[in-house]
Amino acid sequence: MKYFFSVILFLLIVSSAFTQINSFKFHPAFFESADSQKVFLSVDGSAFFKNNEYFNKLEEGYTLPGYFIQPSLTVQFTKDFRLSAGAGFLKYSGRDGIYETEPFLRAQYQPVSWFQMIIGNIYGGHYHRLAEPMYRWEYDFTRPMESGLQFLFNSRYSEADIWLNWEKFIMEGDPFQEVLTVGISSEFYYNSKDADLSVSSPVQAIFRHHGGQINSIDTPMQTLGNWGTGITFRKNFNQNKIKYIETSLLYFGFCDFSPQKLQEYRNGFGLYPKVKTKINDFTLECGYFYGNRYLSALGDNLFHSGVVEDQSHSGNLKELITGKLVFDKKIGKAASIGAYFELYMDYRNHLSDYDYGVHFRFNPDFFLVKYH
Repeated sequence: MKYFFSVILFLLIVSSAFTQINSFKFHPAFFESADSQKVFLSVDGSAFFKNNEYFNKLEEGYTLPGYFIQPSLTVQFTKDFRLSAGAGFLKYSGRDGIYETEPFLRAQYQPVSWFQMIIGNIYGGHYHRLAEPMYRWEYDFTRPMESGLQFLFNSRYSEADIWLNWEKFIMEGDPFQEVLTVGISSEFYYNSKDADLSVSSPVQAIFRHHGGQINSIDTPMQTLGNWGTGITFRKNFNQNKIKYIETSLLYFGFCDFSPQKLQEYRNGFGLYPKVKTKINDFTLECGYFYGNRYLSALGDNLFHSGVVEDQSHSGNLKELITGKLVFDKKIGKAASIGAYFELYMDYRNHLSDYDYGVHFRFNPDFFLVKYH
């Protein structure tokens, strides 16, 4: 902990030179009322290569090469309701056949311009905009489809994503547990988010549950919760090469709500000051994470004191110095190309883990016909 304030001072010094991008966010879920009675062909997907060179006790290195594609037919029946149906296909290079195939159905109801309800396949992965200690962003490449219920809010002073992802459904006598995740990811602005200097506070929470009463096994129920909040200062530069500079201090909490405790830790916390900057299409981020008995069922294990799945642990305290360099460029209105390098330096264990990769994301809507 004695290095905590010295690292914060270092981050504040470099913040005058660097900034960050809001990577991977280019396709909003909200739609236009003018598209009423139109039919579109929608193609959502990505091609990716991510190589994780990890050498710590909690996470072994691995590589993710492949692509995901989700074609669908979208019909906007009225100004406030649209329906999409299709299928999703996940393919890993070097593995025979399609790794995963799932039907896709999404119903969207948008009664006003700032609110939307979604039933069926929801907007998941990077659209949730959760912090790494709570949710690893590479789920875009391993769990690209989420299904359940979602509420989206977007106004001048706040935005929020509230969702239920029902991951495993059970019926009477099934020999496994149901699995579901409930989450909220929101940002509240003390002034307008478009101001030259904006001040905001994120409020995030995620609860993952394994259980069920009608299955045929006696595995104990488990419910783990995480939450995060803090404060963010962002200086926007509208006409400079530097797009913005952002500094933030985030706090994360963990608690085991299970009736029968399976994890070694009952609760824990983490602190994460960061500096981000974006210069043209490049982003640099520097951060320092201090964790004490912090766990998360869906977060990146590099930030944790243990692994939830196998109850393995590496010590109560975790100190990480993080650095990220990202190139992210939009191509037209519905695609982007990106490349990145991420470094995680474990100060206590004198280890350095890193990953790098490239990706191409796309989500175009092709107008087919207007009916009456």
